[in-house]
Amino acid sequence: MSTCWRWLGVIWFGLGLFTGAALAAPAEQSGSNDDASLRFVHALIAGHRRLHEQLADASERGGRTGQAALELRAILEPHFLEEERLTWLPLLHLQAVVLGRPLPQGRRALALAEELKGAWPRLRREHNGLTDAVSNLREAAIAEGHADVVRFAEGLSEHALWEEFVTYPAILLMGEKLRRMGVTP
Repeated sequence: MSTCWRWLGVIWFGLGLFTGAALAAPAEQSGSNDDASLRFVHALIAGHRRLHEQLADASERGGRTGQAALELRAILEPHFLEEERLTWLPLLHLQAVVLGRPLPQGRRALALAEELKGAWPRLRREHNGLTDAVSNLREAAIAEGHADVVRFAEGLSEHALWEEFVTYPAILLMGEKLRRMGVTP
């Protein structure tokens, strides 16, 4: 792995740790934190970190696979950063909101849910572009015999579907519930 990509990985890992700690603090202060909620968000952080690592590895393969991975990375990195900013805090508190528990960060969670609502059409369009880039990566990896990169591409496609059909809608519904609970942004 090149030095540049290693440093990006270290920075990404650090951001994951920082984000995890920042997300944990409001939940712990609320008294409504279930360990499962924190484990869930930490699993999201770890999952995104693994995707970044796998993409970095694919980009170093050279050939068509490496080029396709670099092109995907250029699209995926900013998308992931925005997605993480908009979704992780609301996801941390999703269960508490469904159970009707008060949240000290409810206003922030609602503001992020509303921001996601406005960004959702664009994020879905970005997913379409990502789908094309993932297909290019998959085709190149098949042609060059990189089975692990093929599996990565297929997993990334499934990840995007999960976000579009579960994660984003759940956060939007959570925002509606927060409003019904009297929370204002």
